[in-house]
Amino acid sequence: MPQTPDIHGHCDPRFAAVGETFSANFRDHGEIGAAVAVVVDGDPVVDLWGGHADRDRGRPWERDTLVNVYSCTKGMTALCAHRLVCEGRLDLDAPVARYWPEFAAAGKERLPVRWLLGHRAGLAAVRDLLPGEALYDWDAMCAALAAETPWWPPGTAHGYHAVTFGWLVGEVVRRITGRSLGAYFREEIAEPLGADFRIGLPASEHGRVAEMSPLPMPPQDDDRIHLAALTPDRHPVRVIHQQVEAPPRETDADLVAISFVSGFAPEAYRVARRYRAQGKIVVGGGPHVTFAEEEARLHSDAIVTGEAEAVWATLLDDAEHGRLQPVYRSAPRPLDGLPTPRYDLLPDRFFIKRVVQATRGCPFRCSFCTVPSLNPGFRVRPVEQVLADIRYDSFKHWWQRKVVWFWDNNLTANRPFVRELLAGMVPLRKWWLTQTSLDIAGDAALLAMMRESGCIGVFFGIESFGKASLRDAHKTQNKAEKYEGAIRELHRRGICVMAGFVSGFDGDSQADIKAMAGDCTRPGWMCHSSAS
Repeated sequence: MPQTPDIHGHCDPRFAAVGETFSANFRDHGEIGAAVAVVVDGDPVVDLWGGHADRDRGRPWERDTLVNVYSCTKGMTALCAHRLVCEGRLDLDAPVARYWPEFAAAGKERLPVRWLLGHRAGLAAVRDLLPGEALYDWDAMCAALAAETPWWPPGTAHGYHAVTFGWLVGEVVRRITGRSLGAYFREEIAEPLGADFRIGLPASEHGRVAEMSPLPMPPQDDDRIHLAALTPDRHPVRVIHQQVEAPPRETDADLVAISFVSGFAPEAYRVARRYRAQGKIVVGGGPHVTFAEEEARLHSDAIVTGEAEAVWATLLDDAEHGRLQPVYRSAPRPLDGLPTPRYDLLPDRFFIKRVVQATRGCPFRCSFCTVPSLNPGFRVRPVEQVLADIRYDSFKHWWQRKVVWFWDNNLTANRPFVRELLAGMVPLRKWWLTQTSLDIAGDAALLAMMRESGCIGVFFGIESFGKASLRDAHKTQNKAEKYEGAIRELHRRGICVMAGFVSGFDGDSQADIKAMAGDCTRPGWMCHSSAS
């Protein structure tokens, strides 16, 4: 269990619960370093800090440690604009072009300043594909935004200008004052108030900044907690996910099983070498091992290829009696009888812990996909056994009890099965997410059941907008002309769409890839992840 570091500062007794929760964040949730301050009617009632400012825990968190506050900077930017309003130097109803003449391009000559501040300007993104370093080039970004055509008629709708707000409002401030946004804020607001807040940090202050440690999301696969559930009770089990905690330098375990994908192979082999040097039995498994047997055998005492459930008990018995084999090849098996995963072994730092498998495999055979080889065929678990996993509720946080993440490749492929499953989920009142195929958009009855049973998000493998590339992917069931309508059907029911894309098919040109980037960023379309 993580140790609670020394907590510094003060906490008014009336707010003792704040101090207790702050400490518990270190003790129970693996917090590395943090600070919290609460001011009531001008009186600082809580000012606490503790832990470390770096992931390696070598630098203590100090009272003046700086943190990135992200979009809170929008408020500071707006404050600069409103100060200019108070001084009579900025009119919120005046056209932006009065202060920034180039902004009049593309029909924006009458767009008022207040629509910049209210996220109503229709300039939430830039259509042209800009070089990555453009984000650090103020003039380049302002020029691109000044030339941009609004994505929607300005003033008719609100759309969060998550990335562009600072340049849009900041450039107005710069045009009026002749100073950069950061300089104006520092000289006119922060320094007079004695506020240690910067918009743009000099290199001399970088040593005061705390590093960010990402919040762990669900495990990349659930084989570890499945295998833990299949392990006989006489064998104590610990599950470690390296995104959450580092494997211990030394362990009293007799056997260490390491499951990994190809991107993590070098690190997995490094860990394996360390434990083998200590005389531990190391077993390798997972996707990379299945596809690179000979390589994996060089770093392991034994390897498991394919789905491990069918051979796991045999492997443990062989290891216990000194007859471990170098390779265990597992064949696909029916999913009936799989126990509920050992969710209790996942640290509370996982935002979502309830990862469920209702099906395995996929009826499609996309050219780039490993699923047909790793999980042949398409199999379903008995619905009542899936519901038993979903009913498991021994989680600490309400959101861990509320959210179900189906780790299926295509949950809805078998329509009778998924309808029975969703009907059983309705009274459980969960929120759930999954991966599925785009064809569900044409099944209104299924979409209604998804919404009623609590679906909040789906992942689609869209892959490409090009017909030739979709043929290369063996994914001709996807029709680019239907993408927007399909996504609209999901959005109408309050279901978020995440999508995967692949660039670099043989038929893709540079122009095709740039066009794809533009298509993906259409407002209201989707949140997406891209693979190349």
